Amino acid sequence: MLGGLLAVALFSGNLAAQSTQSFSNQGTAVLSIRLKPVAIIQTLPIRLSDLGQLDANSRNLSDKVVLESLEKPIFITDDQLKKALASSGIQGAVYGKGVWLLPLPESMTAAETSEFFEGILENSIQGQGTYKVEARKGILYNSHLKSLIKFSGLHDSRAGQPNVTVDFLDPENSKRILFRQTVPVRVLKKIHVPVAQKNLKSGETIREGDYRMEERYTDGKLTDYSGENIHGWKLTAPAQKGQVLQAPTIQELPDVRRGQSMDLIYQKPGIVLKIRCVAYGDGNVGDRIKVRILAFQNRTVIKEGRIVSDGSVVYEP
Repeated sequence: MLGGLLAVALFSGNLAAQSTQSFSNQGTAVLSIRLKPVAIIQTLPIRLSDLGQLDANSRNLSDKVVLESLEKPIFITDDQLKKALASSGIQGAVYGKGVWLLPLPESMTAAETSEFFEGILENSIQGQGTYKVEARKGILYNSHLKSLIKFSGLHDSRAGQPNVTVDFLDPENSKRILFRQTVPVRVLKKIHVPVAQKNLKSGETIREGDYRMEERYTDGKLTDYSGENIHGWKLTAPAQKGQVLQAPTIQELPDVRRGQSMDLIYQKPGIVLKIRCVAYGDGNVGDRIKVRILAFQNRTVIKEGRIVSDGSVVYEP
């Protein structure tokens, strides 16, 4: 071996010099390498093969060490690499202006990424246990580079199936993204839903004991899930025991239905009259609806009154 190991100091902007390393000499070698824009470093030391694509005649130099350690992102210019190669007795043809070295030694599984995203979401809304996140794949990470990492897509606090982006930023220019990872996720929100306690038939009116409220997680439209007060609602489809009772399989019944026969109460000081009428529309107690009255000589009269019960409406001229 000629010359032993030659230390090479590499700098990037205002970054302090990273760890040094050298190439070992075994006579004069020739190398040709096409640099990557960004090299993701998961293991150390960093070798020539990590920086880009070597041609077939340069493969014997692929294991040459460039840096022993790397704590922060660093940019190696083509000139810096050429000088380092030349000082080691290697004639180098370098293609590309330079390469960013980005250390991402932590490889998370999909399950670990789910827990990680879940924690970020819960911290942003300060609601532990409100959401669950299911990531479809894992991410590469570096817990020491938190100031250079930006997350997008997790702060909407909505259930659904968004994509989460994890961006690693240029330490000198925070608007420039060095590396982006896109992770499809499923975000589930905890809600309280009515669950059938027995098999129910279509057309049945829901009564106490037919259901109970349970916590469930959903990524669907939350408006599809009914609230707690569904007593008196009607099933528009059969429901099995354990099934969530949700729209549109259940329907709230109004106090008064269109076409329903009811009493019209006519009130004036000193006079109260009651006559049968037919509702012209649906409504609940307190609503005003139109009703049809069959008057003298089979004439139809339309009046508007206020619903006071499920069988009566008051007309107050």
